[in-house]
Amino acid sequence: MENTNERAVAGNNQPPTPMETVAAEYASTMEELSNWGDGKKVEDRASMDAVDAILKELKTYGTALGKAGQEYTAPHHVVWKDAVAEVKGYTDDLAMMKQTCLDLVKSFKEKLAAEMAEKQKQANIVAAKARQDAQDAQKALDDAEGDIEAKREAKAALDEAKAATKAVASVKKEAVKGLRTVHHYKIDDHKAALNDIVKNDRDAVTAFIEWYADQNHRKRPIGGVVTWETKEAF
Repeated sequence: MENTNERAVAGNNQPPTPMETVAAEYASTMEELSNWGDGKKVEDRASMDAVDAILKELKTYGTALGKAGQEYTAPHHVVWKDAVAEVKGYTDDLAMMKQTCLDLVKSFKEKLAAEMAEKQKQANIVAAKARQDAQDAQKALDDAEGDIEAKREAKAALDEAKAATKAVASVKKEAVKGLRTVHHYKIDDHKAALNDIVKNDRDAVTAFIEWYADQNHRKRPIGGVVTWETKEAF
């Protein structure tokens, strides 16, 4: 397999990274572990002690590797934080400019929205009357079988009712841009809310119980939750 580590290429003068230095110090431990890599399980105390000794060394290696990683990444992290701070200076300024625009139009848009809501309310009243007029005109048209004048009057009334309905529909399409509906809530009765959730969203209750038991089963006994202990290698 081709070696992609540039530091391992012959003639490379780059100094080893802190991780490479630490890994070299524990090379013998990793080599010893490879002797146990045939998948055969330990069946005697001497072998168990040998593997435990390797594990102990690997834990020490992990501690040293963590420190080496911090040493290696710290300068990069400082550069990253500086870059993030620089970008944030622009995005914060952008946010303030956008908020300024919103503040300038907020009160007028709210006033306009209120006016349009009232207009919509009146339009709904007109729409209801227009629909009823259309039904009445259609019935009159159907009933005026042999009376041409009655048919003409009914047809004109029907056309007028349809035009009124169309005009109302155009009012409904009007909206103030830049305003959105924001839903708020507060809990007045926690018990009532809990009973409602238990009744209508059992999955959410189950998920909460699972989370709560996971977080608190070692702190106190919980009704309906059984706890036990096992021994595991570490």
